[in-house]
Amino acid sequence: MGMLRGIWVTTRDGNVSVSRRFLLTERKHRRQILSSEFKHELPKGVGDAPPLDVELGSRIVDSYSKAQNTSSCSSIYKHLVEVAPALWPLVVIQESNYIVSVLPLVPAETFLEYERLKQEQKASSGDELAQTQMTSVVKPVMSSIGVALDIAVNIAKLIARGRDMGQDQLEKKIWNYILDAIPVGTPLDTNARNIENICSLPYGHKPLKEPQPFWKPHLYKGRARMRFQIREDISGFISSTPSTQQASVGGSALAQCKLVGQIFCCADIESLPDITVPLLLPSQEAKEKEEEENRLEFILHQCARPSGSIHDQPLALCFTPPLNWFTLASYAPRCLREATWDLPIS
Repeated sequence: MGMLRGIWVTTRDGNVSVSRRFLLTERKHRRQILSSEFKHELPKGVGDAPPLDVELGSRIVDSYSKAQNTSSCSSIYKHLVEVAPALWPLVVIQESNYIVSVLPLVPAETFLEYERLKQEQKASSGDELAQTQMTSVVKPVMSSIGVALDIAVNIAKLIARGRDMGQDQLEKKIWNYILDAIPVGTPLDTNARNIENICSLPYGHKPLKEPQPFWKPHLYKGRARMRFQIREDISGFISSTPSTQQASVGGSALAQCKLVGQIFCCADIESLPDITVPLLLPSQEAKEKEEEENRLEFILHQCARPSGSIHDQPLALCFTPPLNWFTLASYAPRCLREATWDLPIS
């Protein structure tokens, strides 16, 4: 499922009422731009962070109004606007007095194709050519745009159903939906009803007929409990020649070893919780070089995100758990050093 870089709900006067930026996705976007082989051909500012909310709200309103007032503009142009070089394709939908904007993550090559399209449009001054080619530009990333569109539509539906609410209450409802449905930038489910039901309905309610998140096929009901297991595998080879120290006792030496560890988790908890688990890593008292070699390299499950530094204390993992057992994290030393251990093996 596609990732999102940010969500903004703006009033018609340019005030950003709800703003959610996904920093992990934003870092991934910048890495894609910097590592692209076309980075020197990309438009300037495409790798920058989105503008601050103070100036972003008015830009969204102006860009959306301009797209709607262009008679020759196709439906794609009306709902995919460019607010800044780094803010495209911004999916925009208006509902009541609000404009909902959702920014999906797309590959760097998409920005290059879009920039070429704009240059061709300026040279030819032909809207029909631009509209035809626009489809070819967005087609490879239509799945990401579709996810952003679903989220924008869901928020618009929340606004439509909450017209009788006060502004603060409505904005709080939108904010809660964003936190529950898109905790770290990847939507758990694009169906707003499912998220609302999971978080608010009694747990004795009949199973939902609509599709559920892939890791929550049904509503868990029962006593809350969490279980963890840690498994560490050490592999190595034994030298055929005993060391001098062990020669007298007939021992052998382990010449090189490799450590790989896994943290397994099973969280039987109702609703869609956001769990924080602290990790206590071994203290690093070696020299700077040895300290670098002893550091652990972590690979996290897609539902998990680090809180704090992965190398410095304190470290915690935040995650919304899947159903049943899953691998929360895997780890191994960053640098595998040769080490000779004397073992009394006859």
